[in-house]
Amino acid sequence: MQKGLRLKLISQMDTKGYRLHIRKTGGTSINSIFLTMDGGEPGAEYKRINSAINNRLIKNGKVFVGWNPNLINEGNYFYAFSHLPLHKLALPSSTFIVACLRDPIERLFSLYKMLDHQRQEGGKHPGFFRQKKFLGDSFLEFIENLPKFELCNQLYMFSEDFSVGDAIRRASMLGCIMFTENFDAGVASINRQLGLNLKSMHMRAIVKSLHLSETDIEYLNLKLIDEYKFINSVRHGAEA
Repeated sequence: MQKGLRLKLISQMDTKGYRLHIRKTGGTSINSIFLTMDGGEPGAEYKRINSAINNRLIKNGKVFVGWNPNLINEGNYFYAFSHLPLHKLALPSSTFIVACLRDPIERLFSLYKMLDHQRQEGGKHPGFFRQKKFLGDSFLEFIENLPKFELCNQLYMFSEDFSVGDAIRRASMLGCIMFTENFDAGVASINRQLGLNLKSMHMRAIVKSLHLSETDIEYLNLKLIDEYKFINSVRHGAEA
């Protein structure tokens, strides 16, 4: 389908929106923007869809789906989201996919700080139980403990074998690639393409207290080299 025709169909809402939710990139904010577009409080709407049968919620004639791969693949919704990578889904070809990317080191540090806080508070979030074993006693130990699909999760979401070329190709097919540091501009882009009037919101503060030595930064850049290649390529393509 030609891009111009695809955008025309999208503007008429003949397609569905899917959010590729990469942890600690602003996904909760994007989901909340859609879930509350017709009213409601973000936290309350998250609880509603979390407790709904099959994680399927209907609001003002719009269907929302969270985390349910079978319903997500069927495509019978206005907006859906999950933490599943693209290679584990079979989305309808007309799906308008949104993803938000972030500097890899900043994303991992934000994830570490969140998990460490949850550990101190006796966290009960499913993600905490899955990832708490990686925490260790420091950020760098956390980095060492993470399996590759967690360490380079942004790249993995687009390529099962961490191929930069494949990830760039898949990313080029998305409806909107956002960046955490330019979040409001990303929301404005979605509004332009879909003819919506979504109101930007920021559900969680961005962690900015990252202090690393030059040696540590060089070490992390090397471990994350492929993910940086992917994100920088997508960023430059978005800015072109």
